[in-house]
Amino acid sequence: MFASAVIILCGIASLSGQDRPYHFSLPDGWQQAREAGAVAAAWSPDKSVQIRIYDGTANSSAALQLMQQRMKNIAHVKVFTPPTDMSRLASRFKADSVSKMHLGFLRKGDNKKCSYRAFIFVKQNRAILIDSLALFEAPEAVFRQADEVIESFKFR
Repeated sequence: MFASAVIILCGIASLSGQDRPYHFSLPDGWQQAREAGAVAAAWSPDKSVQIRIYDGTANSSAALQLMQQRMKNIAHVKVFTPPTDMSRLASRFKADSVSKMHLGFLRKGDNKKCSYRAFIFVKQNRAILIDSLALFEAPEAVFRQADEVIESFKFR
């Protein structure tokens, strides 16, 4: 099952931006990067924040259910915002359901405190995960730039 999920994600990742049934914008000056399975990834100019966007299937699940599953796979030390249903905002993103969560974790290698924020948008059977990993000492302005990616997301 894992191998088939990777194949599906890689196949979706190969779509060009115009072929995707959704749109998002990356902040000016952010450096695009490659991340396994992601359709897009970028680092802030100071390397304190990374944004990743994944495209997959919802398997008939709502965004909240998918976020609850995601939380189980993230080794975290603190829960700032547990998986939360944000579907009242679904029309803003042209989605059927939306969820978010915010966790704290220690980065492997140097144990620096980091923030993990994630949003899942579901429309029909497509699920889009946008997550950001930020050092706690990241400048507020850079942290807000990461929000711009989420704010810019919309299904077509």
